[in-house]
Amino acid sequence: MDGERPEVGAPLEAAQLRELARKNFAESTAVFEALPEEQRSKLLSELLNNFYTRIPGGYNRIEATEDPDADTTETVLDRGKRPVRMSEVRFAQSLRQFEATVDAALEKAGIDLAQIKEKNNALAEATLRQVPMNAVELAEMAPQMERAAALRLELNALLYGVYKALREAGYSYDDVA
Repeated sequence: MDGERPEVGAPLEAAQLRELARKNFAESTAVFEALPEEQRSKLLSELLNNFYTRIPGGYNRIEATEDPDADTTETVLDRGKRPVRMSEVRFAQSLRQFEATVDAALEKAGIDLAQIKEKNNALAEATLRQVPMNAVELAEMAPQMERAAALRLELNALLYGVYKALREAGYSYDDVA
């Protein structure tokens, strides 16, 4: 991208979209939503990146850690200087408070937390990392990989509105993605 602004409706690469999303949420949303449906569908996973890890069932949640006391009350503010890519909103929250905000945004969007956790767990199960050692093993993994891709698309379609709501509330791209 090198400082160039993509035109609304012009073809867009994943790296361009992520860079634009970091710099200007409103502009990235306008550019993304003006893309043809097929390209939007392909880029949605890139835009949302790891947002699925921050929802119930995600591996970046407190429930997924081995430490039962993981960041329950301490805010990032308590630890010192705000990381460059972190918003002021997220900086003032503990991880538990941030997770509660994400959960509230999911519920406001009409997404049942238990159902989204089931979908996220199904995605985690389908994406268990197994390295194929040869073409036969790779071929055997193809149905699992297709299932994982379909689950990710389904999950991302549900999460896009929540991502937008959190960004509109002042969270940075790196806070949520």
